[in-house]
Amino acid sequence: MKFIIALLCLFSGIAYADTSPPQTRLIYNSTSPTLSNGQTQQLQGDSNANLFVDVAVQKAAINANASISSQSVATTEGSIAAPANAVSVFFESDSTNTGQVRWGFSNSSTAILSSTTGPLMEPGRDVSLNVGTGTYLHLISLTGTNAVQVVWTLSK
Repeated sequence: MKFIIALLCLFSGIAYADTSPPQTRLIYNSTSPTLSNGQTQQLQGDSNANLFVDVAVQKAAINANASISSQSVATTEGSIAAPANAVSVFFESDSTNTGQVRWGFSNSSTAILSSTTGPLMEPGRDVSLNVGTGTYLHLISLTGTNAVQVVWTLSK
């Protein structure tokens, strides 16, 4: 009907503007569509009309599995080699620790820390960083033995 009204207005010289709001539709497909360059698609949803939202990232996908370990950190520095496919690391000093831990990164297992050098991590604190290949995480406790949880995020 709008099309006919627009045509009549066009031929009669009367201005016509469609003021109705645009319609947004949600469509359910049992499988996701594959689009070609320049194609459009209605919003996708499930059979209960819940909108699907998927944010695609233009880099290597991250594995749902990670390398997780609990490290016992002493007053002598130790190092942990990153897995070959590590892309980031998260480590946390347990909140039950009685002392502080110093940490650092290098490309070898050679000691780089001391009781006075390297960033300091208090009990209950954590650090999360992106890493490259050949990375070693170094840890040293300032007093006694303390626990640090280490999680390496792995690429596929």
